[in-house]
Amino acid sequence: SFAVGTFATLLSLLFGSLLASTAARTTSQTMRATITLASLAFLLMPPAVIATGWFVTIAPHGDVARLAPLLVVLLNALVALPFVRAILEPGIAQSFARHDRLSESLGLTGWARLKLIELPVLRKPLALAAIMAFVMSLGDLAAITLFGNADFVTLPALIYRQMGHYQMTEAGGTALLLAALCFLLTFIIK
Repeated sequence: SFAVGTFATLLSLLFGSLLASTAARTTSQTMRATITLASLAFLLMPPAVIATGWFVTIAPHGDVARLAPLLVVLLNALVALPFVRAILEPGIAQSFARHDRLSESLGLTGWARLKLIELPVLRKPLALAAIMAFVMSLGDLAAITLFGNADFVTLPALIYRQMGHYQMTEAGGTALLLAALCFLLTFIIK
């Protein structure tokens, strides 16, 4: 669960910051609408439907179990993407408006600009977006039910299995652990 959550969060932050940066820099309303639609595309269709489509597409051509971790991470990252972009975009737009001329006059670009200008300004929105993506990924059941197996199990899949075997006490304990972890992560960013 932690590995899936971590990689999904990093991927969602990467995609979300790229979309938010592009939206913040563009003046075209059509381009902004396209970016918004692109980030919302995975909310327009339930994750279980997307996972089923991937499964049906990949199964005849290869071993789905081998790709399972990658597919679960990718689906979780894409489901969290609209929230990550929405959290990051105002801060990125504000940072660009305030610091573009200064950065250009100092010749700050790439990693230097990111490290010296953007990261200090975006620390709080990045933390909030990361926690949001991590918690969403930690609690997702859609992808893992299709792609999971005995060797690849997350906490939600474990709860589902425990309930399926009428191990309600164990399922309750695992669910309490998952809930406590989500609340703890949420309070860390404050």
